[in-house]
Amino acid sequence: MHEIIMALIAGNGVVLKAASQTQEVAKLISEVVGAAKLPEGLFTLLNIPGNVAGDAFIDSGINKLFFTGSVPVGKN
Repeated sequence: MHEIIMALIAGNGVVLKAASQTQEVAKLISEVVGAAKLPEGLFTLLNIPGNVAGDAFIDSGINKLFFTGSVPVGKN
């Protein structure tokens, strides 16, 4: 959560792709961020498989990708 808040405070948009096991937590984070009434599109919650998201993020030109997870998943 702290990385999301720091990015938003700095004026950056955030795309959150949570692990399939943590979707309920991601929804709660989305609700908390939504309560801040930020401009539309500044925060986006994605629910797509990691193998699809990884390739899409790497090929998208994103300036910073913050990853939290296991080493095996990160190597894929």
